Amino acid sequence: MARTLTEEVQVLRFFETGPIDKVEAVFNIICEKMRERVQGRQPAEASMARAGGAGKKRIPRQSPEASIQDGRADGQPVS
Repeated sequence: MARTLTEEVQVLRFFETGPIDKVEAVFNIICEKMRERVQGRQPAEASMARAGGAGKKRIPRQSPEASIQDGRADGQPVS
């Protein structure tokens, strides 16, 4: 059976082995597009931060004393 290359591998091979002038031109285009994406996303992230939700919930840590009180060592599930 013939192996098919994924798009990611094809892109990496292009950047590794392609003609430097083409690789540089494509790289510059990608950099500009990514810059636009990041700038477009920043206002939404800033408004979430002002609203008090950063999008990540903190998981409370359990003290070592609490796990000892449970009768188990850290990392072992309760059975």
